[in-house]
Amino acid sequence: MDKLFGNHKVRKQFLYFVISILILLLIIRFLGFPIKALEETTNKEIISFIDKFVTSIITALIVGYFIYKLQIDEKKKSLEFTSSSPQIEDKLDQARNTCDSWKFSGGLGRYTRYMTLPELSNISSKKRETYKIELIILNPENDILLQKYADFRNNVNHKANWNIYFLRKEILATIYSAVCITKTNQFLEIDIFIKDFFTLSRMDISNETAIISREDPLIPTIICYKESYLFKHYKEEFQQVKRQSKKIDLYNNDSILPDIENLELLSKKLFPSIGFSKIELNDILEEVKKTKNPFKK
Repeated sequence: MDKLFGNHKVRKQFLYFVISILILLLIIRFLGFPIKALEETTNKEIISFIDKFVTSIITALIVGYFIYKLQIDEKKKSLEFTSSSPQIEDKLDQARNTCDSWKFSGGLGRYTRYMTLPELSNISSKKRETYKIELIILNPENDILLQKYADFRNNVNHKANWNIYFLRKEILATIYSAVCITKTNQFLEIDIFIKDFFTLSRMDISNETAIISREDPLIPTIICYKESYLFKHYKEEFQQVKRQSKKIDLYNNDSILPDIENLELLSKKLFPSIGFSKIELNDILEEVKKTKNPFKK
């Protein structure tokens, strides 16, 4: 029921089809019978069959929609929680395959760079539909912010050993990946914003699903759907974060393919105060070229 009535486009097509069938049956019922060539009992049996069939279709529609509404009411109150990485991956994959827009707010956007952007690029190309993507990540020029974020991540995971230089490289890798993808796929519109604060939660929001995860792997991920009360809350929270962030210009540049010259030009233009070394730029370029999801064991 959810697949049939939950998707506006599918529901509209289904109802048009059913109404067309009902109209056709009613025309046959009232204008086509009785048929003189048939016996009276045969005419009555056919008319009775059509009446029952039409009644069954209408009853099934009413009951089905009533059940769907009950399910929606339950969904408004329900949330899903999971700490399972495979299940989170599945939910993200399902969300990507049923959306035409994506919103991310987090720290470095590493998973977004490795998985979300390439997947949405492939899907949008196959469907020949424009996808709108908005990413909010940390400001790489804010050293105080980056140090606080590195300290937090190191406290959560003692094996991380993160520092400002690592964070800067990861952020620029995410930005440059977005630039390269938009240059090769005209069906993607990507806007990136940088913020001067960090939160404990990451938000991945599609048309139908909000997936809220924590930097701490011990904290379960929240999954809520469009019908739930919290879905609108997280969408509005994303908008509030975006209003407090600065949009960067991805499109006024000539970068097409991932190479060190284009990357250096982009870094100097967007973040002139940083001054990445050649070694750092090479490291960033290697990250951009990676295609395997490093978080999947």
